[in-house]
Amino acid sequence: MRRIDALFSLALRLLVRDWRAGELRILFVALIIAVASVTTVSFFAERVGKSIVRESSQLLGADLVIVSDRPIDPAFASEAMSMGLRTSSAIRFRSMSQSQGDSLLTDVKAVAQDYPLRGQLRIRREAEGIDLSPGAIPSPGNVWVDPRLMRRLGLTIGQDLRLGERSLKVAAVVSEEPESSAGFLNLTPRLMMNQADLASTGLIVPGSRARYRLYAAGDESTIDAFRDFAQSRIRPGQRVETIRDARPEIKSGLERAERFLGLSTLLTVVLAGVAIALAARRHMQRHFDACAMMRCLGAVQAEVLGLHALQFLLAGAIAALIGSAIGFGLQQGLVAILSPLMQVRLPAPDLWPMLKGFLAGFILLGGFALPPLLALRRVSTMRVLRRDLGVPDATGFSAYVLGGLAIAALILWQAGELKLGMTVLVGIIGTLLACAAITLLAIGLLKRLLADAGLGWRTGLANIRRRRLGSVMQVSAIGLGLLALILLTLVRNDLLTSWQRTLPDDAPNRFLVNIQTDQIPELRRYFTDDGLAFPVLHPMVRGRLVAINGDKVSPEDFIDERAKRLVNREFNLSWREDLYQDNLIVAGQWFDDADHGKALVSVETGIAESLELELGDTLHYDIAGESLVVEIGSLREVQW
Repeated sequence: MRRIDALFSLALRLLVRDWRAGELRILFVALIIAVASVTTVSFFAERVGKSIVRESSQLLGADLVIVSDRPIDPAFASEAMSMGLRTSSAIRFRSMSQSQGDSLLTDVKAVAQDYPLRGQLRIRREAEGIDLSPGAIPSPGNVWVDPRLMRRLGLTIGQDLRLGERSLKVAAVVSEEPESSAGFLNLTPRLMMNQADLASTGLIVPGSRARYRLYAAGDESTIDAFRDFAQSRIRPGQRVETIRDARPEIKSGLERAERFLGLSTLLTVVLAGVAIALAARRHMQRHFDACAMMRCLGAVQAEVLGLHALQFLLAGAIAALIGSAIGFGLQQGLVAILSPLMQVRLPAPDLWPMLKGFLAGFILLGGFALPPLLALRRVSTMRVLRRDLGVPDATGFSAYVLGGLAIAALILWQAGELKLGMTVLVGIIGTLLACAAITLLAIGLLKRLLADAGLGWRTGLANIRRRRLGSVMQVSAIGLGLLALILLTLVRNDLLTSWQRTLPDDAPNRFLVNIQTDQIPELRRYFTDDGLAFPVLHPMVRGRLVAINGDKVSPEDFIDERAKRLVNREFNLSWREDLYQDNLIVAGQWFDDADHGKALVSVETGIAESLELELGDTLHYDIAGESLVVEIGSLREVQW
C-alpha cells in the first residue's frame, strides 16, 4: 500500500513538474477541447430529448391521435367512446387570412368541443394582458390568433379578420397551445377557430388539402387497446400517434441534428487525438533518459509503466473535469441564445453527458498515449551510457493502430448506425491517406529540387525527413481540419448551385396557387393592366388511387418502392383540352370531341410502368370522399 502511495505521490510531482516545463500543455488543451465538444452537444441534445418525452402529451394534445388526409370514419370516435375514452377532433389546413388589405399565409386549426384533452390552452384577452385558462374553445364567430399573426397583420383585439368567405372577430391571443410547444419548429402564424364556423368560410371543399385529427384520452391500458383497434383499420394516408411516438417528426429532427453535431464534433476529437499522439510521443522522447536511470536504480518495467500511466491518468482526469465544466457552460449559453425561439423550459441535465465526455476523453488518451507509454517500459539500462540506442520499436507507425481503433469506435458510437459511421470513417481514412501520400511525395520532390540550395534549406528539409512520421501526422491533421471547413461552408452552396443548373433559363420564379374560379377575372385584369400575357392556368385536384380494374390496392401489393409510394400518397389530377408541347402520346390517342362526357384519362408512362398499367385499365380514385372511376385512354411521355 505504501508503495502505491509513493507511486501516486511521485506521479503527481512529475505531473506538476512537466506542466511547469510546458511538456503536457498541448495534450492537456487537446483533451479539454475534445471533452468540451462532446459534452456540449450531449448536454443540449439530452435536455431537448428529455423535454420532448416530458411534454409528449402537451405536444399531442391527447394520449392518442389519429391523423388523416381525409375525413375520419365516425366509427373510430364511436369505438373510442364505447371504451370509455374522451374524444375531440380538429381540422388543420393552410389558408390566407386577410385584414385591412393585407394577407398572410396562416396555419388554421378548427377545433371541436373539449379540445385539448391533454396539455394546456392559455390565452390573453388583451395583447399585453395576463395568461388565462379559457376552459373552452373559441365561441362561434370568434377566432384566437398567435402573436406573430397579430404583429404581421397589425391586428387588435376585437378587430375583424377575413378567412375565406367569412369575417370573424379576433377575440384573444393564444399564448400556449398543444401541438406547438416546440415553437422554433413552427414558423407559420397560427389561428384557432370553432369547427362550427368552418363550413361558412367555404375553404373546405372536395379536393382541399387538410389534415383531420381525432384525439383520444384515457387510462394507458384502454389507450393501448384502442391503438390496436385503430392500427388494424386505418387506411393509406392515415396514421396513429401516441405518447410513445412523441411527435416522431420532432424526434427524427432532433436525432438527425444530434447525429450531425456529434459527427462534426468528432472531427474536433480526431484532431485532438492527433495532438495527443504528438504530445505523448514528445513526452516519451524526453523521458527516455530518466526511465533508463530509474531502471538502473532498481525500478522494474511495471513500475516505470505504472508511474507514467498514472501521470497521464491524472492529467486526463483533470482535463476531463475542466472540459466537462466548459461543455456545461457552453450548452447553457446555447440554451440562453435559443430561449427566445423556444416556448418550453428545458429540464435540468443529468450526469450522463459528462460521463460520455469523460469516456471519449479517456478513449482518446488510451488510444494515442498508450503506445508511447508501452515504449517507455522497454527502455534499456544501457541508455545511461549509450545515447545512440535509438527509440524503442513501439513508437513506430504501427503502434498508432490502437489510436485509429479508438477513433473508429468513437465514430461508430456517435453515428448511431453502422452505415453512416462507416461512411464517415471511410471519408476520414481516405483524407488521411491522401494527405500522407501527398506529404511523402512532397518531401521526395523537395529533396531533389533543393539538392543545390543553401545550408538553411537543406538543414530544414533534413529535419523534416528525420521526423517524417510527425510531419505526416501534422499535415494530415491540417487536411482533416480543412475537410471539415469545406463540408460546413461549401456543401450548402454546392447543393443550391447543382439544383439551379437543372432549371431551364425560362423557368418561372413566381407561382400562384389555389386560385378560385371567381378570382380569375380579377387576375386576368391585373396582367392586362400591366401589359403582360395572361399565363396558362393549370387546374389541379388531389385524389387517392384505391382500386385498379376493380381490385383494391395497397402498398403491400407492390415490390417496387416507387409504386409503394405512389399508392400510399395522393395523386395530382389535372385536365385540359389541348396536349402540352412537352407531352408525347406513345399509346392510344389524345381526347377528341367524340370523347366528350367519357371518363377517360391519360397516364404518364413512368407511373404506368411502376403500377403495371395498360390501355383500357380502369382506375378508381377517392377525391375527398367522392368516388371517381376512369379508364386509361392513352399513355404519354412527359418532359418534366
